[in-house]
Amino acid sequence: MIIKTLLAFTLPMILTASAFGQTIYKCPSPTPGAPPIIQQMPCTPAGGGETMQVKPLQSTGSTLEINEQGREYMTGNKERWEKQATDEKAERERQQALAAEHRKARAAEEQAAAQRDTARAIWATGRRW
Repeated sequence: MIIKTLLAFTLPMILTASAFGQTIYKCPSPTPGAPPIIQQMPCTPAGGGETMQVKPLQSTGSTLEINEQGREYMTGNKERWEKQATDEKAERERQQALAAEHRKARAAEEQAAAQRDTARAIWATGRRW
């Protein structure tokens, strides 16, 4: 029973502690102007790259303040997501209308080509009203 309790409390601490304090490497990008590459392994087999330490997040307020900040953040996200969904729907409708106009133009071109072919055939037979 004591071992289970000990494991229940220490295992989560061990797993979360390993994520913080871990060394990560900031490597230059192979393409000029691209952002640097952040990875867990050294940049080259011999090492290299700028090493950085992952620091734990600091809590600045009470749980109530943090929950309120999270609620405000999520409300802002919800508004942005709704606006993005509205914008995407409008863009889809615009693309569908544009595709319909393209189909109409293509059909008109095909009809004109058929009429030209008919006119050529009539002129070729010499039967002009």
